[in-house]
Amino acid sequence: MNTNIRKIFNDAINCNDCANIAELLPNSIPEPRWIGKKYFSSLSRIMLVLLNPGSGKGYKEYPQNTVDPLKQYKSGNITIEEYFLHQREDMKSWGHKEKFLNFYERGIELDFDSIAIANIAWCATINNKYKSNMLKNCFNRNTKELIKILKPNIIILSGTVTWKYKRKIEELDNKIRFVKTWHYANRKSTVANSEHTNRIKIELQKLI
Repeated sequence: MNTNIRKIFNDAINCNDCANIAELLPNSIPEPRWIGKKYFSSLSRIMLVLLNPGSGKGYKEYPQNTVDPLKQYKSGNITIEEYFLHQREDMKSWGHKEKFLNFYERGIELDFDSIAIANIAWCATINNKYKSNMLKNCFNRNTKELIKILKPNIIILSGTVTWKYKRKIEELDNKIRFVKTWHYANRKSTVANSEHTNRIKIELQKLI
C-alpha cells in the first residue's frame, strides 16, 4: 500500500468532523474499505462505490467484530493490510445470508483481489440516516482524495444515492466509465436480483 493511501486512511480514521452534524452509531469509527492486492496491477481497475457502512435499522451500536480490528488498526497495533484481512472475512456478515457477497462477488462476479471499494460516508449512522452535508463533507474530505490516488478506470455506483455523485467524480477524471447498480441490500426478489446482476456482468465485460 503506497504512502498516500496510508495517509488518507490514517487521517480518515482519526476524523471527528461528523460528530456534530450526524447521529453516529455508538462505536462507529471511520472505516477504510477494501483494496485488493492485485488492484494496481489490474488493467481494468474497478472501484465499487457504496453509500456507507450499513448498520441496519435498530442497531444499538456498531458490531463489535468490526469495531475491534478497526480499533487495533487505529491504535497502530495492526497494519492496514492486516485490517483488510479482518474486513474480508467480515464481509460474510454484510447483509442477511451473505447478501453482499452474493450480489457483488457471486452475482456480478467481481474479483475481489482486483477491485477497490469505497463509501461516500465512512461512518455508520443511527438507522442509516445520512444528511446531505455529512455525505458532501465525507466525500470531499476522504472519498474524493482516495479516488484521485486509486485512479480507477471503471466505477460501479451501487445504490441510487451514489448515482448522484457521478458528475462530481467525472470532474476528477472524465475518462472514468460508470456502471450503475442497485444496492445489494435492496428488497427485490431473488429472480429480479439475478437478472440485474447478470445484466451488470455483461455491461462490465463490454467495458473491460
